[in-house]
Amino acid sequence: MMGNTWEWVQDCWSEKRAKALADDSSLQVGKCDKRVIRGASWFSDPRRVRSAMRYAFDPDVSRTKVGFCVARDL
Repeated sequence: MMGNTWEWVQDCWSEKRAKALADDSSLQVGKCDKRVIRGASWFSDPRRVRSAMRYAFDPDVSRTKVGFCVARDL
């Protein structure tokens, strides 16, 4: 799925988000007026196609390169 679209995640944007939280929960402090997209899209430079890539976006942004993945535990 990497490189398909940038994926929205639940995290609020934080400049210093170096490590994941211990319990793997989403980050809900910081600039919550900005949300995080991760990964890369079909339009990205191949060197940037990795899960650690992240950017801050306004939550109401709509682009052909930004989407989400639906997952379900079985």
